[in-house]
Amino acid sequence: MSNWLMVLPALAIVVAGVAHPTQAAVEEPNYTLVREDGDFEIRDYPTLIVAETTEAGDRRDVSNTAFRRLAGYIFEEDRPEGEIEMTAPVLMAPQGSEETYMQFVMPERFDMQTLPTPEDARVKLQETPARRVAAIRYSGWAGDDDLADKEADLRTCITSQGLEPVGQAEWAFYNPPWTLGPWRRNEVLIEVSAQ
Repeated sequence: MSNWLMVLPALAIVVAGVAHPTQAAVEEPNYTLVREDGDFEIRDYPTLIVAETTEAGDRRDVSNTAFRRLAGYIFEEDRPEGEIEMTAPVLMAPQGSEETYMQFVMPERFDMQTLPTPEDARVKLQETPARRVAAIRYSGWAGDDDLADKEADLRTCITSQGLEPVGQAEWAFYNPPWTLGPWRRNEVLIEVSAQ
């Protein structure tokens, strides 16, 4: 029995290493950190180019369908430009009462002229303007209740900082689906007016 007790910590480290692969090679958008207080941050993002698609239905169903559609665009092999690298985070937010949009941020090496045109008309390329964003970070599986709770926490932080929210909440997911809950990085973002 004592042998098992010695093996368990090593096994846990191996499992954690498999479940939490390094993401050092995954590009994330650059931003300027304006303010930080624990898991709460104010960030200034530059103009970004995103590939966006919109889908109606439950958030989980939309997540699967929209992700496959956007992945089909960036990983298209039969084009001269080849594949586009996956970046993090994947962004989602409700759009109207029935639909949700998903966005992949395009790698910084591209501009609107050098990105391949999507073959699927449901995938749109667009520039998002530079903006100031309040963000709150958390781990776990990001269920609907978690997202609602973190949005409420973020709005409380925004108010306590004397900031004015500009838009609706947006969800940011950083990890591949096989990453275990404790190692997952999720965020809720809300644009705020610059001061």
